[in-house]
Amino acid sequence: MSDRRPPALAVRPRRWLPALLREVAERCGEAAALRLAEAWGGRYLHVPRRVSPDHPVARDVGLDVLAYLVEAYGDLGRIVVPLGPAARGARGEQIAPLVEVGATANEIAARTGLHVRDVHRWRRRLRAGRGADPA
Repeated sequence: MSDRRPPALAVRPRRWLPALLREVAERCGEAAALRLAEAWGGRYLHVPRRVSPDHPVARDVGLDVLAYLVEAYGDLGRIVVPLGPAARGARGEQIAPLVEVGATANEIAARTGLHVRDVHRWRRRLRAGRGADPA
């Protein structure tokens, strides 16, 4: 009988992490999942079909994280990385000037810390003339 132990993770990944980040934490460690959320959270991410050390995820987070994403999501082409605990409280007044100059939802998400889906929601509100306050 073999005395094989599961991959080393001192503590099981936190249950509050969104599914994709939990998967990354289980495979690459919780610190890597949190780095992914901090660097790419709330934005669309192109997942290549092959691992390359030149890919932005490899540079920002690590080759092991990119390798996992390619293995798990490479056929999808594009995923949305959850914000997780990296969420920052950007507000509509930060978005309005960026919308006015024609920034893409992905660019706005990167600059404000909002999830790209929230950016789309804010943009619709602003274009409908409902102002920058979502409440």
